[in-house]
Amino acid sequence: MTEEERDSYRRELQWLRDRVHALATQRATEIADLHEAISLLEQKLVAPVMPAVAPSPPPAEELPAPAPLPVFAEEIPAQSAEREMVPPPALGKVLPLPPPIPKGSFELRFGRIWLVRLGIALLITGLVLLGNYAYQNWIRDLSAGIRLAALYFGSFLICGTGVFLGARETMRRFGDVLLAGGLAFFYWCTFAAHHAPRLQVIDSPVLAGVLLLGAAGVIVGVSLRRDSRVTATMGLLLASYSTVLQPLGWLSAASNVVLACAGTAFMLRRGWCLPGVASMAGTYLAFLWWQIAGGHGGRPDDPAALWFLPPVWVAFALPGVIGVSRHFDGMSDRARAVFASANNIAFFLLFSALWVEQQRSIDDYWTVPAVFGAVLLALGVAGRSRDAAGGAHLAQGLSALTLAMALKLDGYHLALGFAGQTLALSFAFRRFGGKSELVFAMLAAAMALVLSLSDASSYSDTPLWSRALVATLLVAAAFPLRAGCEVVAAEQEKSHAARVATALVFLAGSVVGLVFCGHHLAVPWRAPACGAVALGWSAFTLLRDPRRRLPEAGWAALVFGLASIPLLYPTGFELPWWPPVVAGLLALASHRLWLGKDRAITPHDIAKSPEAFLWLSALTISAATFKGIEVATFSETGELIGLAAAAIGIAAVGRFLVVSPILQIGAVLLLPPVVQLQTDLTRDAAALLFVPVAAALGVIALAGPRSVAGFLARFAAGFTWLIAWNTLAPETWGEVVAASAVLLAILSIRRGQVIVYESWAFLASAVAWLLVRTSVTYPWAPMPDAPFPHGAITVAACFALPLLTTVRNAPQRTLRHVLLMASAALLALWSSQYVVWHFDWKPVAILWTSLGFALVSAGLWRKLSALRHAGFALLAVALVKLFAVDVWDFGTFIRIAAFLALGVALVVLGFFYNRFADALKKLFEADEV
Repeated sequence: MTEEERDSYRRELQWLRDRVHALATQRATEIADLHEAISLLEQKLVAPVMPAVAPSPPPAEELPAPAPLPVFAEEIPAQSAEREMVPPPALGKVLPLPPPIPKGSFELRFGRIWLVRLGIALLITGLVLLGNYAYQNWIRDLSAGIRLAALYFGSFLICGTGVFLGARETMRRFGDVLLAGGLAFFYWCTFAAHHAPRLQVIDSPVLAGVLLLGAAGVIVGVSLRRDSRVTATMGLLLASYSTVLQPLGWLSAASNVVLACAGTAFMLRRGWCLPGVASMAGTYLAFLWWQIAGGHGGRPDDPAALWFLPPVWVAFALPGVIGVSRHFDGMSDRARAVFASANNIAFFLLFSALWVEQQRSIDDYWTVPAVFGAVLLALGVAGRSRDAAGGAHLAQGLSALTLAMALKLDGYHLALGFAGQTLALSFAFRRFGGKSELVFAMLAAAMALVLSLSDASSYSDTPLWSRALVATLLVAAAFPLRAGCEVVAAEQEKSHAARVATALVFLAGSVVGLVFCGHHLAVPWRAPACGAVALGWSAFTLLRDPRRRLPEAGWAALVFGLASIPLLYPTGFELPWWPPVVAGLLALASHRLWLGKDRAITPHDIAKSPEAFLWLSALTISAATFKGIEVATFSETGELIGLAAAAIGIAAVGRFLVVSPILQIGAVLLLPPVVQLQTDLTRDAAALLFVPVAAALGVIALAGPRSVAGFLARFAAGFTWLIAWNTLAPETWGEVVAASAVLLAILSIRRGQVIVYESWAFLASAVAWLLVRTSVTYPWAPMPDAPFPHGAITVAACFALPLLTTVRNAPQRTLRHVLLMASAALLALWSSQYVVWHFDWKPVAILWTSLGFALVSAGLWRKLSALRHAGFALLAVALVKLFAVDVWDFGTFIRIAAFLALGVALVVLGFFYNRFADALKKLFEADEV
């Protein structure tokens, strides 16, 4: 640090100290006055008011002590204690509060600051325009040297006035602005000495450039000498403004380059950022004005316009260049980043507009963002880790390079470019952990996804390898992004953003890959391709990523596996035999991978839930098997046998090869199409009717009757058994089903188990069949050719199953009671119709009497109250029918027989109840216990 800078810092420090002491003294004085006023008011409240006698002051010890006055040893100088004390006011008067210090109004601030700035700008404009007018009208005959000397004299006059007025403290700001205007006019006079034809006294452009440097040096030197940022700022702005009033040329461009360098030089001084900002704004706005108005109304096409901007950008880029930025220690990192960003944006927009205007074509315009982006990227890479401006350079360099790529490439090449950019930026994020790489990686992935999903007709010539490569690059980019999450793990916000970016990039690649496999590939290859991808992601998730650092891979496996199922059934296309086979084998391999893994389920991570993948792969295996058999056979018989064998085979694989209950459930999924094919068979194919039953029984034997697959297969076995007998023997279908129910019940009891649910299902089916026959199929009237009374086995089964069932509690006892009474009602219904067919309704009362007697007897024998109650109910119904109907319709013999039968039955029953009263009492007490 130079001695001059040290002196400047000392002067500024001393001024700040003086200001602090003054403010502290003023505050202490105001606080002391307030305490005195408070003390006097308290005295007035305490002392009694006596109109005739003057009050005596209270003793000193009774006076309330005033609050202690805070003393600031460092803020109040010693001589402040000797200040002139203000005499206390008279008793009874209140000390008025000091009036607030008035603050400057907006009008005052505007008049003091902005009026002088606007005025000096207008003055410079007027002087330049006056010179033009005087040359054309008044002083045309004077030499250029005299005219230029007069203008220089005017600039010196303005500068001298500014220096004279600035010597006064109250006029310092005004004088600085006036001095800045004079210096700007002096700079323009130097510029006009070569550039303005009416004032040209210098022919050599080299000498003119040297003089411009000297004029800029004068502005810099005077500003530094006076330590006036206002002079520097306004001088540079007005110098740029004055040159705008002339047409653009080489010297105009060089002049503004000099001003740019001067503004950058000012920024080397601590706290002098404003002159640099003003210089950059003035330089770029001057160039923009040249492009709009052309100095005198024309639009310039001078090459100087194109070559003017790069050196200006270089001059203003210095504060943000690592290694050079340390000399600009008066700027914070954030300020350097903002300054560098503004410089880059202004340069790029102006240079782009000028390029397009002069080249008249944008075919080669991509080179502009490409070159500029490469330069910014190099600056960003060099300084990103040590300076905020480096991060700004990096972000803007990536933006420019992305624009260049978008302009240069088209079609599928552009999608490939964005995918490659995503991968490159992901590696950069893994290495540096910057936000720019993360943001642009997501944007590039999004663009690659949009281009890949665009209308296929727009890129009809896109090769398959290109689409596959785009998906591969996007998916590959997720891995370094995920690794970069650990680099920024200490920064929670950035780590979360990186995790989101990883998921989005992986999603983009997966979507592109899914569209490629499911839409762009040839139809036979689509399902196997999705199955292969699902197998690959399953292997990666389970074998290479046990910590689930990339759970999106598990999701991808699930999605691709799910997509392979509908692809096995394309619309309007017949698949060959091999795609289902390959898809099924791939699903089986995926199933084997997921089998036996950790079953702990995390709600937000489906990759930790193997059940989803096991169910999906089992479904895929069944769908592929069904499709393969469908395309490999040419007859329904062959398809029926093939599906039945496949169901048993898949169940065997799930039992012995991979030991998977879920795969055995997948075997059951092949049984519904087997049932559908079974319904199309006729009685002639008797052997094939029981093939579905055998298939279901085979699955039950392999899976176990109590497993989920076994349960479903049992349902399928029973259903196919009913279908087979309905086709084979429709007249005796109910009898066979009822006999099957009894047989299954006996087998269950012999094995020490409860009656299986199939027995009850078969019995219910047989009862429904019998009710349909008695209520719908056949009439309740005499029939000359009455059919054989099928239904006896069904009725017997209705009594057999409740009696074979072991009763363990009261609800089961109640249920058996209801079933036995319903069985008795079914027996009466079935037998009554048979009697009606042969003998009409007249002997029915005798039948009911006989059945009632038999049921009561059986109930007494088996200790079953349900049978006894059912018997009594039939006897009551028979008695009612006898007295209400039959006694009027029967012939003599039949009527007598009915009375006799009913009487005998009642007598015999009465005899039993009387003869064995004690035994029956004990029997009833222990009934069904």
